[in-house]
Amino acid sequence: MRFALIGAGVLAVTAVVITAQEPTKTTNDGVYTAAQAERGKTLFNEKCSGCHETSQFSGASFLESWNNKTMKEIWDIASGTMPEDNPGSLKQQEYADILGYFLSLNEYPTGDAELQPGGPPMGAIKIEKPVKKVALKKKSVKDGVYTAAQAERGQTIFKSKCASCHAPNRFTDDLFYTSFAGKPLWEMFDVISDSMPEDNPGSLKKEEYADAIAYLLKLNNFPAGPTELPIDKDALSAIMMEKP
Repeated sequence: MRFALIGAGVLAVTAVVITAQEPTKTTNDGVYTAAQAERGKTLFNEKCSGCHETSQFSGASFLESWNNKTMKEIWDIASGTMPEDNPGSLKQQEYADILGYFLSLNEYPTGDAELQPGGPPMGAIKIEKPVKKVALKKKSVKDGVYTAAQAERGQTIFKSKCASCHAPNRFTDDLFYTSFAGKPLWEMFDVISDSMPEDNPGSLKKEEYADAIAYLLKLNNFPAGPTELPIDKDALSAIMMEKP
């Protein structure tokens, strides 16, 4: 599969048709998922690697051609002209998955939603230089990672949404620690936000799930601190759950 995405000739072609659509996000906003990039990697290895090296689609080569343009410009070429021996023969989602793989090669952050196929969704994404995140300092739940007020809100949420099915001591027993001790707090947040309340999983706001977890930390006698428990995946991943 020939992705002729690099070179002055290609840039001249892509400049012919420019959409008037204004981008609403950038490639630094987590516009694809890790699972999607893995699918794209498999497709690239099967359909593209016979003619192309991944270096063509990452680093300086990628940015020199596409920085400050939209994903639609890559999309139009990939989905409209490739592979050269059978243009447009892949499924629309497969082209999107391959572009997701290109984003992962450039170390753009992943998100919760997949990169969607088609001109309009691709045109809404502006390509920018990757923003390197500063590594967060590792913390423990013993370091005061929630506030007293947050735990109070979490107690109210627990009573209204959880107490009918779960007793508070369910979250202070050995099974609870077996499930989460020694793991990033993100894993607890991910499980609870994905599966609770049992009668309507995922129905609470992210902030409400964080409040509920703050209450669980209080139940386990972990100290409160000056800053509320965050909802960001990276921040929660930097906080380790421990036994009291």
